[in-house]
Amino acid sequence: MSIHFHVYSFPEAKTSVTRLGHDAVWAILTNLYGQPTRLSNNEEVPPSSWKVNGRTIDTHFFDRRDSSLMLSISDGELSAAADAEVARDSHDSDPIKPSR
Repeated sequence: MSIHFHVYSFPEAKTSVTRLGHDAVWAILTNLYGQPTRLSNNEEVPPSSWKVNGRTIDTHFFDRRDSSLMLSISDGELSAAADAEVARDSHDSDPIKPSR
């Protein structure tokens, strides 16, 4: 299960204010949780990922068409448990029986 939201968004590309915002959020997360894993090296500002208490926090900075910072929080264990419950419920349900 995941939640993804844009912390902020500006209609202009490559604004210095949005880059400062990204750097501030990145510094806060790094101070709290240590150095992140870089998810890519082929971008000017590569996405970053932190593992925290069984969850994953990702940052993505966009600045080509507009400028925005997306923050994502994912819980893989919760997602796996939900998927298992759905699979169990669909397996345990009685098939529709034809009337006699």
